[in-house]
Amino acid sequence: MERAAIIVLTALVSTSKGDDVWNGMIGKWSQNASDGFYTIPQTMTTASCQGWTRIVGVDLPLGEIGMGYHGDPRVVIFYRISTGRVIGFQVGVPLKELDRQHMPINYRKHSEIRVKIMNGVRYYTVTAYFRQSECGNSRSIWLKKRDGTLTKIPTNTKLLVEQTTYERKECIPWMGLHYYKINSETKCDDIPAVFLLANKMDIIGVGVQMIGKASSGPKRTWFETIPLQTEAVTIPDAPKCIAEDIKKYGLISFHFWFINDPLSLQCDTTHQD
Repeated sequence: MERAAIIVLTALVSTSKGDDVWNGMIGKWSQNASDGFYTIPQTMTTASCQGWTRIVGVDLPLGEIGMGYHGDPRVVIFYRISTGRVIGFQVGVPLKELDRQHMPINYRKHSEIRVKIMNGVRYYTVTAYFRQSECGNSRSIWLKKRDGTLTKIPTNTKLLVEQTTYERKECIPWMGLHYYKINSETKCDDIPAVFLLANKMDIIGVGVQMIGKASSGPKRTWFETIPLQTEAVTIPDAPKCIAEDIKKYGLISFHFWFINDPLSLQCDTTHQD
């Protein structure tokens, strides 16, 4: 049996028609807009019509289903069977493609990463849950830790900085304002995999980045090509070893937004909080 490890980002989402902040669902950044910014199907019916099929072994609660684009587990969207509505997503990276690089990083010890087996293959998983009130005026995020506990993440940037170890970094057009748990004292064998995206004072997206290289899917290119200079600008106080490791091993990256037009994100309006 082939072994692979996948970094999985899982999100439980409830969208509201009345919300002017979380008003859509888009996945993957790209310098070339035609090679990214994929609209994520928000119903099982739409997903099926667009070629998304069930992924076995996603380890979801009873009543939920995970679907990948033409069976590709790199990005899996979760739906609640009773309503047919989207409730989450996950992102994956094959283990062999990371292990063959012999990087000085032990992903198994990361507090954000849990090991799962999907489609008979072993994965590393990172999980986040998102909920939104029916009126659209209340949004919540929780990140699931390796021990299974949930940590609530504020969706207001001021509270995020005050109540967590996330730090405001820089804004990149078409991405948003970034928040990372990374600074000059971060150890490069324990880089947090999850970052957050903001527009003004609202968290409007979640992303995953890991050192390494991986194939990006047979039917759709899911992983992003982030220029090294962009990463350096985004986290100006990152330890030097991050840039060194990216040069040596590469960078796996994926952005997921809860808005309908990330291309409208410009730093003159985003970089305000």
